[in-house]
Amino acid sequence: MARPSQINVTTIKRNQRLRGPTSSEQQNDMQDEIIRDLVAFQSQWNNSIVGLTSIIPAGVEDTSIDAFLNGLDGQTLYVKADATSIASLAKFYNESKSRPNTIYEQFIDVYDYIDTQIAELRSLISGGG
Repeated sequence: MARPSQINVTTIKRNQRLRGPTSSEQQNDMQDEIIRDLVAFQSQWNNSIVGLTSIIPAGVEDTSIDAFLNGLDGQTLYVKADATSIASLAKFYNESKSRPNTIYEQFIDVYDYIDTQIAELRSLISGGG
């Protein structure tokens, strides 16, 4: 998907005679310009904005996951924004918060798992398990 760019609207002032009618050519040109801008806006909206926002989770609002307020970092970005509790995606989903894991939370889960495995291995090696 292409990165959304700024929408540019261009207008041309068409001077009219004082109290005179607009010529049909000028009227048609003005309508064509407006239509081109509206089509460009629609294209940007449908092809870029809708696509980008369609994977934002529609779960419980979590104010700690607010990149506008808190900036972009591992605590405000999801690992997989469309993750759900479905088995194939559950490892990326935070069931207790009804939303996907942030990058920070995912790393914490991985490190906790590694620590647990190391503790179990040490216990087995020492004969305690």
